[in-house]
Amino acid sequence: VKAIAVPSTPSAPAVSISGANLVIDWNAPYSGGNGVSISEYAVLLYISSSWTEFKNLCDGASSSVKSATQCTFALNQLSLNYGDSIKAKVKANNERGWGTESSENSSPPTMQKPPITLSSLTKSSGTESQSVLTWTTPTVASETGGSAITGYNLQYQLSGTWTDLIADSLVTTYTHTGLNSGTAYEYRYRAKNVHGWSSYTTATLTACSAPSKPSAITSIVAVNDGDIQITWANPTNIGGTSLTITSYELQVKHDNGVYADASSYCQEGSLTLRQCTITKANLVTNYVLAVGDLVIAKVRAKNSKNLWSEWSDANTQGARIPDVPAKMATPVVTDAGLKLRITWTEPNFNYAPITAYKISIWNNDAGPAAWAIDTTNCDGTNAQVISNKYCEVPIATPLIATYGYTAGNNIKVKVEAQNGLGWGTASDDCTTGAVITKVPEKPANVPTKVAAKTSGTTIVIDITALTGANAGNSAITQYNVKYVKDSDAAVLMTTQGLSTEITLTGATLGSSYTFTYAGVNVHGEGTYSDASASIKAVELPAAPTALSCAYDSTVNIKFSWTAATDGSGTLSANKIYIKDINGNYVLADTLGAVTEKIIPMTTLAAAPYSLSTVGETVYFKLQASNELEYGPLTAATSCGGSVTMKTVPSTPTIAPTITSSSETSISVSYTAITSTGGSAITAYVLQKATGNGEFENLADSMLTSQTLSSGIVSGQTYKFRYAAKNALGTSGNSPEVTIKAIIVPSTPSAPAVSTSDGSVIVDWTAPYSGGTGISITQYQILFYIGGSWVEKSFCDGTNMNAISETKCTFLMNQLTLSYGADIKAKIKAKNEKGWSIESSENSPPPIMQTPPITLSSLARGTGTSESQIHLTWTTPIVAAETGGSFVTGYNLQYQLSGTWTNAFQDALTNTYTVTGLSSGQDYQFKYRAKNIHGWGSFSSAQTFTACQAPSKPATVVFTVVASNANVELSWSAPSSIGGSGLTISAYQIVIKNNQALFQSLTSTLCSEGNFNLRKCTLTQAQLTSTFGLTTGKKVYAQVRAQNSKSMWSEYSDVNTQEVKIAAVPLKPNVAPYKTAGTSTSITLNWNTLPAYRNGGVTIDKYKLEISTDGSSYSTIYDAMGTSYQKTGLTTGTKYYFRYFSHNCLGYSASSSPVITYYAADVPATILTAAMSMAYAGSKTKDVEMSWTAPATQGSAISEYKVKVKISTGDFMDVTQECEEYEESLTELKCTIPMKNLWASPFLLTTPGVPIEFKVQAKNGIGWGTLSSAKSGVNLQTKPQKPTSTPTNDAASTTFEQIKVDWTAISASPANGDSAVTQYVLSVGSLLNVYQGSATTHTMTSGLTPGHDYQFRYAAENKYGVGEFSDAITIQCPTTSPTQPSAPTTVRDGENIKVCWNAPSSTGGASIVEYQVEFLDYSDSTYKSHSTNCVEPDINSRCCSIPETTVKSFFNLATNNEVKARITAINEDGHESNPSDPTTSGVRVNQQFPLLTYLFMQKLSIQKK
Repeated sequence: VKAIAVPSTPSAPAVSISGANLVIDWNAPYSGGNGVSISEYAVLLYISSSWTEFKNLCDGASSSVKSATQCTFALNQLSLNYGDSIKAKVKANNERGWGTESSENSSPPTMQKPPITLSSLTKSSGTESQSVLTWTTPTVASETGGSAITGYNLQYQLSGTWTDLIADSLVTTYTHTGLNSGTAYEYRYRAKNVHGWSSYTTATLTACSAPSKPSAITSIVAVNDGDIQITWANPTNIGGTSLTITSYELQVKHDNGVYADASSYCQEGSLTLRQCTITKANLVTNYVLAVGDLVIAKVRAKNSKNLWSEWSDANTQGARIPDVPAKMATPVVTDAGLKLRITWTEPNFNYAPITAYKISIWNNDAGPAAWAIDTTNCDGTNAQVISNKYCEVPIATPLIATYGYTAGNNIKVKVEAQNGLGWGTASDDCTTGAVITKVPEKPANVPTKVAAKTSGTTIVIDITALTGANAGNSAITQYNVKYVKDSDAAVLMTTQGLSTEITLTGATLGSSYTFTYAGVNVHGEGTYSDASASIKAVELPAAPTALSCAYDSTVNIKFSWTAATDGSGTLSANKIYIKDINGNYVLADTLGAVTEKIIPMTTLAAAPYSLSTVGETVYFKLQASNELEYGPLTAATSCGGSVTMKTVPSTPTIAPTITSSSETSISVSYTAITSTGGSAITAYVLQKATGNGEFENLADSMLTSQTLSSGIVSGQTYKFRYAAKNALGTSGNSPEVTIKAIIVPSTPSAPAVSTSDGSVIVDWTAPYSGGTGISITQYQILFYIGGSWVEKSFCDGTNMNAISETKCTFLMNQLTLSYGADIKAKIKAKNEKGWSIESSENSPPPIMQTPPITLSSLARGTGTSESQIHLTWTTPIVAAETGGSFVTGYNLQYQLSGTWTNAFQDALTNTYTVTGLSSGQDYQFKYRAKNIHGWGSFSSAQTFTACQAPSKPATVVFTVVASNANVELSWSAPSSIGGSGLTISAYQIVIKNNQALFQSLTSTLCSEGNFNLRKCTLTQAQLTSTFGLTTGKKVYAQVRAQNSKSMWSEYSDVNTQEVKIAAVPLKPNVAPYKTAGTSTSITLNWNTLPAYRNGGVTIDKYKLEISTDGSSYSTIYDAMGTSYQKTGLTTGTKYYFRYFSHNCLGYSASSSPVITYYAADVPATILTAAMSMAYAGSKTKDVEMSWTAPATQGSAISEYKVKVKISTGDFMDVTQECEEYEESLTELKCTIPMKNLWASPFLLTTPGVPIEFKVQAKNGIGWGTLSSAKSGVNLQTKPQKPTSTPTNDAASTTFEQIKVDWTAISASPANGDSAVTQYVLSVGSLLNVYQGSATTHTMTSGLTPGHDYQFRYAAENKYGVGEFSDAITIQCPTTSPTQPSAPTTVRDGENIKVCWNAPSSTGGASIVEYQVEFLDYSDSTYKSHSTNCVEPDINSRCCSIPETTVKSFFNLATNNEVKARITAINEDGHESNPSDPTTSGVRVNQQFPLLTYLFMQKLSIQKK
């Protein structure tokens, strides 16, 4: 014998589909021994419910297969249905024998086939000599066979011979030409994929065309009191020679927008005579048309070949549904002088002209009262009254004399209208509006003065308007006003009209006037009002003049002025206003008739003026009054630069800073004061206080820091503050700072840490305390615990003993440290100034130790029986368990009745047997361990029993019940129960489930028997549902027993007896399929259920069911067959079909999926006449495509598809774009933003080109034919790039501005086929320098002379800004340099040196020359010298001239100041203005005092 084994079990193979082939790949298993080879593989496939080897497909003995561990063969060689899972296993053979089969491949691929189901072959269009054939590419895997379609074969026959039209091509349309008119041709086509050709699908189609589309309805007119007559014309083309028009179909548009048949409602005329009259009642009832709706109709024709034309275009004009006039609005009654006018609004006449009105007036005098018609004044049949829509009734007669109305009454009136269809509904009664009128009443109010407008010789009064009853219920036509001057006679003023503000001009100053007034209406003048209060003519005073201000002492400002003229009155007061910090003028004071006011500057600095800024200018205004009112304010007056706000320095807000301190010195710094109060700081005053003593001034100095070392005593407390001085005084004192002359304690040395008898001792040496009389107040002892230095309460550095002894002792177990951790400590000390630096840590640190910590659980040993318990445990060896010291002994205890007894006291062992125990009794055990540090804690108590498990039961026995295929399990009791006095308390049955795992069986599942009887019967359904066992699977079981001490025996051996699962058939996984169908019938076929799905029992019949709602089904077939024809279907109804298979155990579940069938056809093609396109959306920036729903052909339309022509000329589906725009295509429209058409995939970029689209509809049957292309709007884009650049308007361009012009863009395509709304101009990187409709712009800001600027422009329309033009470069012209600053002069030996700064701007060109001029004292003019400073260095900007030359040439006397000025000249020849002359310059021949000379000599010597 050779020492080898069979090959090991291979891993599951990998199964994949590659093109038309199936590839099975696996890894070679262990061969079974050294030098042993795999001699053969067996590849098993799951076919027809069993695993079978197909050597003809995959020969595992082939050397190529063995070496590659892979085999490949054509997929169509497998006898599997489409969609079946392709499962494989592999096993290997060597000279010893076959190994075990592998598990099957996971995620198996599904079977693919040639194409299965094809769409119908249809004729989408055609003529008498050609037919355009179309079909749809299947995309669903169940139709394609699981693989993409790669080609089609199309054939036709006329006389029995099939001829190829398309041999093999991937197209879905074909135009068959050269046909005989009216001849029927038979066609068929098939499809292929990588797996081969499908079966053929056939259709018979005729070569002819439908009649041409009739022209639009020729006329729609109203006849016979509302009936509508519709007339149309023949189509121009009948569809072919010898054909005739056999009928017409007329449709009228329903109120819901859908066209519906109207042929059956024709009351007069004949469809064949192309005329139809429909009653108004039919139009209202059947089409829900309302009054005023336009009657819209369309017509189509059918020829003798039963081909219908397209529908004609719908009419856009014609008759509308008429009716009697609508109810009139309530008439309005208005005042017409001596008459009342009754006015009404023409009602909705409902498409029949108004022929008359009836105007009814209520007669109060009729007995009883009744409506009257005044045919004299209000004849509603009069053409003028009908046209005017009003009439006028005299108030006197008939309203008062005949109808009994009195003054103030409203009249009651109503109106109704008549047209050719009769009288409409009368208006509601009018009982409001104008009333019976009379002369005005006496006004209740007297005239009042308008003070704001009354001044001098002009008096303005206000009167109260008269309305309603006060006006006599009639419109006031004017007001009459009278006045009385002093005691003169009343004077009637000129007519004032309707104004309620009356102005009297030319009044005499000082005189008094009273006024009265009355109203006038059509009936005459009313009664005058009572007289007004007396009004005197007085003028306001003028404003004060000559305003000025000056300092009054150093703290006040005096404001002065000249008194105002009194306006012929007496001046009584002045108001002075001061401008506050916010720019508002605030009333400062109200004075008598004075001419000056003194205000302290402290007042002005405070609220409400808040003029607290030093040097701030004060502004004020004045206003004078007389007995009438205050006159005008003066203009604002400034106190000028000579009178401004001054203060002492601001109080320092920041305390001095102690920059350093020690026991003998303190350094103090403070912040320089910037708020000087308008006067320079002359000194800072530093003050010091010792302890709580008084502050003393240390020094006045301009220094801002001082170090004090004299008089500083160690341990003493000091306070510091400071103030600032200027010429006006001393500021307030700053906040104080306090410091003690000490230092923090010195750094302690590292502590010493030791352990003794379970304690830790930390010892250290006290550091220097930090100053005289200063004590250490606290220590902080830090321990390194948990990764950080922390302070612990058991070592308290505030404890006086610890402070005095500099030592801390505590128990080691108070440290929360694990065994082995270093015990580390640091020390730092604190005095009243603060903490010292931490010491370094102790070295070397002691190590943490503990008693034993962790023990293992006790375990039941193999020596346990009914009289003894054998226990074992594990000796801890890890330091974290032992506490850092070896275990030196154990103590084991047990108890039975509450008292713990030592099994042993102290022994170093890890196993022990306690004997002499009672059978079946429970005992508790615990143990502990010790080391040199003592005993650890006891382990948790555990319970053990003195007993043993039952013996292993015998194998389970199976019995299959023949009548119902149930499975009965039975077993025997174990031979040993585990001890005397014990019983078997339970059995546990486990059954191997579909995962090859043993799964527990509960007794409740037993349909018969129970575990106590050691018998259990299971149904097939239970084995399937609970354990997942499927048809053909073997049933394996084991049993074990438990005694009354809860001890389980071993499981019995697995049964070798073979029992398999049977079941009802699996549900069919393929729906019934249609082999033929009409609008009233369908023929269905279904597949025979394969053996592996029959549940293990032969199928004996099939059941077919039908439903119209997909939930309620009825049986139509129940027999052994695979085909059935169902007739009597209702056209347009959706049906559902499903089927079941049956064996002796019952029916399977229904097939899934079900098949649905519509007794209908695909929707009609949408006509271009029913399609439209328009601009839409915000600012019409979207394209809206809309259409009218086509005929549904018996099945409701569920979906539309819209295609738009893209740049390649193809039409692309845009349905998703429409839906992304939040618009459903079922609304019969699709809106796409115009900008989307510019981008991929449309790439439409040429403005003005028509946009084209097509649309098709889908119903429950499928997709209708795609419509012809329709256009309606052109592509619009942003404007294109201008072809020209902007141009420079040189005549208008200067160094301060650049003017550019550009060409307007108005034509397409340059404007993007959309009107330009504005232009955008950019300059360099500055965008949108200009935006507007003009074509010119002048740039005036941001220019630098001599710089180049690039200008470009772009046009903007509603879609945005287009591409910018190319740029033009324009240089900003240069100009003169700016005025240089005044030069300086210094003495340079015997010369005078003049220096200056360059001008701030060169004017856009480089400075090439400076001209230096000196003041000639003889004539006060500036001149240059012919030799000196003529061509100065333009870089150093300095030149020198001998002092003697200056003095002689420019006529300077001794001590005259040398004054010079500079002019800059740039390279373009532009000169600047001369600079200001030198100030505080050198004076000629100036002598120094002797003391100054000697001091300068000393400095020179020191420098040397």
